Amino acid sequence: MRYIELFLLFVLLPCSFLLDYPAPIKVGLVLACFAYSIWVVARDKPVKRQILWSLNTWDFWKNLIIRMLVVFVGAYVLMYFYKSDAMFVIFKDLRLFFIIVFVYSFLSVTAQEFAYRTFFFHRYRELFNNNTIFLVTNAFLFGLAHIMFGDPVVLLMTFVGGLFFAYTYDKTKSLLVVSIEHAIYGLWLFALGIGDLLAFPMPT
Repeated sequence: MRYIELFLLFVLLPCSFLLDYPAPIKVGLVLACFAYSIWVVARDKPVKRQILWSLNTWDFWKNLIIRMLVVFVGAYVLMYFYKSDAMFVIFKDLRLFFIIVFVYSFLSVTAQEFAYRTFFFHRYRELFNNNTIFLVTNAFLFGLAHIMFGDPVVLLMTFVGGLFFAYTYDKTKSLLVVSIEHAIYGLWLFALGIGDLLAFPMPT
């Protein structure tokens, strides 16, 4: 039953967004699935105690900082050759930028990480005998969630980001830590001009 549930929630639902049916129904389906994920996690007290924070070793934090620097440089180079005319255009409208910071960081990122890390790890980890396959599957499905945008660069970046986020959550079991990492990467990409590829408004 959990295999079927995983398929319905993380494969069929995002792929269905490629079909042309009313947006309110799509939003309703997402909210219903998110509410279900909250209910599943909330009923398990051991998992609930791990949601907010898990302190780890200095080696982890050092590796995380190095990874962030690599991502910053790699994303800059990628966007320079892919869409250089849009780089840093978001700062033409600081009010819009701060609205995006709030909406993206506190609403979009937290919800995504709860669904794809806290819920997914709790609900489906035992279905996989190999941890590497589990983490790659999680990252692939996270990328698949962005298939509606129809852009191969978005799919590539979200898959790579999904690998990072899955690894971070696997090490820390912390929704807070992985959400901060996700938000930092995402806001850097917005600064580099990828916002319109994710249906966020951008200054002209």
